[in-house]
Parts: sequence; structure tokens; C-alpha cells
Amino acid sequence: LGEAVGLRWRDYDERAEPLHRFTVARSYDGPLKTEVPRQVPVHPLLASVLAEWRLRGFPRMMGRAATRDDLVI
Repeated sequence: LGEAVGLRWRDYDERAEPLHRFTVARSYDGPLKTEVPRQVPVHPLLASVLAEWRLRGFPRMMGRAATRDDLVI
């Protein structure tokens, strides 16, 4: 859970092929337990949900566009 809530938009690679991916390099409250960053593929359905959140949901909720430093969740 800590890894997921620690993800920022800068960790999300929408250009990766064949699937988008997150680079998990830290947890919400500090470094990873293993201290080994890894690439995590993103399912196409999740990619579409993330796109909708970034383009419409986040701005509606926060009153501004998401930046690279904003948390995804």
C-alpha cells in the first residue's frame, strides 16, 4: 500500500511499450524495504482510468492541473 500511495506522476511512463509502466523507487514514508527500484507494468484498463483521472478528475477535485510532482493517489 505504501508503494502505491507514494507514486507521483513523474513515476508514470505513458510512452513505454507495449504497456505503460510505473517506476517504483520509494514508498510513501521513505525508501523501499528492498532498496531496489523496479518497473511495474500498467494494465490498459488502469491506464485509461489514470488518463481520465489526470485529465478530468484531478483538476475537478484540486482546482488545477496535475503536475509531475503531484501524488497519483
